[in-house]
Amino acid sequence: MPAGLVAGEGLEEQPWTLPLRALREAAQQGDRDAQYRLGIALSREYQDQGSMGAGTEAARWLTEAATQGHGRAQLELGVMYEKGQGVIQDYSEACRWLQKAAEQGEPVAMYRLGQMAEIGRGVQKDAMEAYVWFNLAVARGEAAVEPARDRARSLLSEEQVAEAQKRSRLLDAQIPGL
Repeated sequence: MPAGLVAGEGLEEQPWTLPLRALREAAQQGDRDAQYRLGIALSREYQDQGSMGAGTEAARWLTEAATQGHGRAQLELGVMYEKGQGVIQDYSEACRWLQKAAEQGEPVAMYRLGQMAEIGRGVQKDAMEAYVWFNLAVARGEAAVEPARDRARSLLSEEQVAEAQKRSRLLDAQIPGL
């Protein structure tokens, strides 16, 4: 299969449009982008048709890609564990994968980590931690997260806000851009 088919331009938003056979071949050869795309394609099949086999296989391929450091695969896998789609629901495991994705600059993962900290799902309930992740998500372009950030901020003292903003800046300097 030509390399451009897997890493082709314009396919990032719709990875399931590639033929599954071609994706499967590249995925079996260890191509993490193909593993991600195959996992997404199978996840869509699971969501659309309720095929349990597709959900399990989606999780397997996303895990392969996520283990190789694919940020979007880590995000998708975290969401699957959070929702229990194709895997047994496990909030701690969801947070683990979302953390990895957030550390690679995935703003949606940052938002979801903030949600988990805000309500204490998979991690200890912590308004300051929620604020930090919401703040990072907003700074990375997720403007719709502003109300959540403001809600978390309203639960903090001025000293806690200052500390959370300092932590946000430190993390932002360590996290790569997309």
